[in-house]
Formats: sequence, C-alpha cells, structure tokens
Amino acid sequence: MHRTSGELARQRRLATVAIPGLMLLLFSCSLNANLRQDLVHRSLYFRPDGTKEIVYAEDPEELTMLSYPTGGENPVGAIIFIHGGGWSIKGPDMPLFQDWIDALNDRGIKAFSIEHRVSPAYRGMAPIEDSIQAFRYIQTHASDFNIPPEKIAIMGFSSGGHIAVMTGLELTRKSTSTDAGNPESPEIERSRNRADAYPPVAVVSFYAPMEPGELYQVGSPGIKTILERYLPEAPREDQSNIVKKRAFMNQKFQEISPGAQLHRHAPPMLLIHGQQDRLVPATQSISFYWKARQYGIPATRLILVPRGDHNFNASRNQWARDAEIQALDYVVQRLSAAP
Repeated sequence: MHRTSGELARQRRLATVAIPGLMLLLFSCSLNANLRQDLVHRSLYFRPDGTKEIVYAEDPEELTMLSYPTGGENPVGAIIFIHGGGWSIKGPDMPLFQDWIDALNDRGIKAFSIEHRVSPAYRGMAPIEDSIQAFRYIQTHASDFNIPPEKIAIMGFSSGGHIAVMTGLELTRKSTSTDAGNPESPEIERSRNRADAYPPVAVVSFYAPMEPGELYQVGSPGIKTILERYLPEAPREDQSNIVKKRAFMNQKFQEISPGAQLHRHAPPMLLIHGQQDRLVPATQSISFYWKARQYGIPATRLILVPRGDHNFNASRNQWARDAEIQALDYVVQRLSAAP
C-alpha cells in the first residue's frame, strides 16, 4: 500500500527554532505525547517530492515506512533510518532529512525511514521486532525498489540507534543459527538463496544506549523515566516484592541490552557518540565498542565527537555534518565490500 507525497505531502519545514533545546526537551520531559509529536513534525520533518509512504505491517497495528527518492535509477544499495525519541515518538519520518538527501544521492544510496510501535503501550522487544519486519519487507520487495537485497544497511539515532543495533544482532543471530558448526549445511545454502536471509551489511548507531540496565542505575532522572516507560512491566503479583521486581527488571534489561546480546556473528558496526552527551553518556558506546573488538567483529569503528551533545545532528553545525558524512562513507565502504 503506497501513499505518494502528493497525497499526504508535508510542506518543507526547515528548523527555525532552537532545535537542540527542543530535542532535549522531547527526550527528557513529560510533555503530552501528542504535543511532542506535533512539535517535532512542525519543526523538523521534510518529505521531498516523490516520497512514498508504504504500509509494511497491519497487526497488531498499522505501521508505515517512507521510501525516499534517492540513489538514482540504479542504487548501489540501501539504508534504513530509524529515528529517535525515547522509543515513544510515532511516525516514519527521518528528522532533518533535508540534511541527508544530497549526500545520499551523491553516493547512489536508496533511503528508507521506518516507524515502529511505541512505549508505553508497547515495550521491550516490540520495536525491534517491527524493525526486523521492516528490514525483511524491504529485502523481499528489493526488485520493486531496484536495490540489491544483499546490500542494505541500518542507521539509527538514540533509541533508534539501540533498535538498529539490536536488529542487526537479531538478524545475524537468526541467519547463522541453523547450523553454525557447518557452513556448508544444505539448510544454510537454501537460506542464502532467500532474499530475506541476507543480514545487514552494516549498522550505524548515533548516541545510543548500549547498556540500558547500567544507564538506569547511574543515569539522569530523565533517562531513568524514559527507560521505565520502555522496559516491560513486572507482573502485578511481583510489583510489591522488591527482590522479585528487581530480578525481573534485570532479566528484561539483559534481553534489550546490545552489550548483553552481542555475539561473534554481529554485523560491522559504526558507533558515533558526542563526548558532551548529557542524556546518554559516551561511555555507553565506548564500552560496547571494546566488547565488539573482543568478539572480533570486523570493521567495527568508534567515532567520538568532541563538541557533541545528545542529538547533536540537530545543531546544524558543520562538525555535525562531518560526522554524518563519515557515517555515509562507512556505509558505502561496507556496501562495496559486500559480496
């Protein structure tokens, strides 16, 4: 199901407000969800002519993605964007997409942006399951988009970065779990011939929480509130039992922790984090990077941005653009390296 930008087009709205302050507000305060979403849409989102809105899931609720008109007639590959917003902001739009469109076209990359179910109604693995479904939808419809199904990367921001990394970990775990001891297994050979069997060629994460359990313990009150809205709730009978509730929370934090779920088949990853991040400290990406190095994950890199706060892309400064260019260049390298 496609909806053209002519049918549902939003006029191009360049940011004319104090964007960094606005985005920090969205992450850390308890504004009404509808008001938060309205503020973001009016200030940041841009759909170029030719953008198509596609329904990729209908149950338990309708979810959409945007197919952006980038990459030219024969894209070298594709990238899936996942926006941030504390797992709680709905909609498929990629904030400030106008800052990315020329660079994507220059590199011949087809772009998508997806929405997912949001907290507090949906928690834990729900948005990750949606991201996996969107990834598979794009792969199985690769011929419709004129993209190679084996050359798709994922890029996420903040909570979207968390979802992107978890999606990459889940997809590579599933694609290698049939017979890990025998790479010539007939089951693995058959899976390689399915369009939806290819894992992401790369995952790029901007300022994402990689150890949410640790962040819950030592982070700011704002991030603790966000995590409480996202973490699955303990059974009612355990709510009053501190020991059982804590054990439940620890288990759920492990399930949604990229650091805890990391494995040796993980895709190449680029972690980008601002050293001035007041919401999700850079140590979250630093510690995950060193774990990935210990696992021997190939081509995994870490970029620290000295002046970057959380959501530093919204600053519109050249040093923020430079970090984005490094991210796209990394994606191009991984697309080129893919068989």
